[in-house]
Amino acid sequence: MKHTLNQMLDFVESRRVEERERILDQARVEAARLIAEAHRKARARVKEMVAQERRLREQALHGARVRAEIERRNHEMRLTQRALEQERRLLEAALLARWRDEEGRRAWLGSGVDQALTSLPGGTWEIVRPAALPLEDLAFLRARIRAGGVIEVVERSDPTLVAGIRIGCRGAWFDASLAGVLADGQGIEARLLALMRQP
Repeated sequence: MKHTLNQMLDFVESRRVEERERILDQARVEAARLIAEAHRKARARVKEMVAQERRLREQALHGARVRAEIERRNHEMRLTQRALEQERRLLEAALLARWRDEEGRRAWLGSGVDQALTSLPGGTWEIVRPAALPLEDLAFLRARIRAGGVIEVVERSDPTLVAGIRIGCRGAWFDASLAGVLADGQGIEARLLALMRQP
């Protein structure tokens, strides 16, 4: 009986050891699976963080490039605007020099009359001229108007007019003054830009 009891105790003990080993094996397998899963998740998180960091770096780089390009264009626009202002001043000075030259002034007056003849309606013309227009130029202007077929002319001087003339008829006006020539700022700037960009 004692022998049987010992056998039974040995059997129970061996079963307990086997069961413990089986449970430990299962725990080791589960632990290995959990560790592998944790490693996989950690690698995925690291990979996502690296990708996110790369995206953020690329966005920052793109933003910096865009800002640099905007700044470059703004700088170029400021330089172009300054150059245009300088060219506009030079153009105004050249026009005033042309007005001071007798031949240039007569060409200006003749061109103003010719353009007014094609753009104004028929009737009595009103001529606004500089107060200091020389008598010879006044005679030239009157002759040019008569040659264009305009019979009735009313003249008046304007002390604020420094160069050119303004011609009106029945409420319509053709402005061949310095201010009138320079009035189309955008058109002048476009032409100046085209000239500046020529090689």
